[in-house]
Amino acid sequence: MEVAHPTPAGHLVPDGVVLLADGSSAFVEIDRTMSYARLVAKLERYDAYRNAPHVQPR
Repeated sequence: MEVAHPTPAGHLVPDGVVLLADGSSAFVEIDRTMSYARLVAKLERYDAYRNAPHVQPR
């Protein structure tokens, strides 16, 4: 189920989220029907999220 994740880059709705062995997570995007321009815009938002400073939970 695709769930919106609020981020500094806006709400991101990946196809999935994977928890990696090091405790970090990664968004997964699998699209064969989305237009190229829309996919590029979505991936640019993922990149902005990846490069944004993140608040670490206490």
